[in-house]
Amino acid sequence: MQRLLQPLLEDPAVDPSRVVLVGHSEGAVVAAAVAALEPRVTHVAFLSGCGPSQFFDLMVLRRRAMQKTGRPAEEIERGVAGLEAEFRAILAEPDRVDKTFMGHAYRRWASYGRYAATDDLRRTSCKIFLAHGTDDTSVSIESFDAMTADLLRTGRKNVTVRRYAGRDHSLRAPDAAPQDPPMRDVLDEILAWAKE
Repeated sequence: MQRLLQPLLEDPAVDPSRVVLVGHSEGAVVAAAVAALEPRVTHVAFLSGCGPSQFFDLMVLRRRAMQKTGRPAEEIERGVAGLEAEFRAILAEPDRVDKTFMGHAYRRWASYGRYAATDDLRRTSCKIFLAHGTDDTSVSIESFDAMTADLLRTGRKNVTVRRYAGRDHSLRAPDAAPQDPPMRDVLDEILAWAKE
């Protein structure tokens, strides 16, 4: 991404004083990482991305799914403790490619599990636009709230926060027609924010 930035900024049609990165889901995590490394980035829009870590999201989503099906509290806690045991096993052997969890090698999970986009966003000086759907079943709204609280706790003042009620991971409006592109209004809002 950094290599891509240089030729773009050399284009006379591009204003190098306003560099906006927009990322969705894992792309949001990439945008945060690039912004932490690249001081020329002035704005980051972080959409439906994981804040604390994927381990956190998996625990929250497991608990929520078990609660939704009416499982007893003790069973729910055993389910979450089982995930914790899996995470410990992954982190004990982080380079293993022959052991898997949820269809991915331990090596993949170890890198994702240790990484928190919130850390990268804290290291940037750029303006931040955080957006999340409250009905996201891929990345929990609790993850978004934890990231928001952490950024505010550490004194970040240039953070715009948008929670979209009833929207899913793609930020599709609940009343949108199937042929309507998801998040068009969100992207319009980001463009207006970036021009401020």
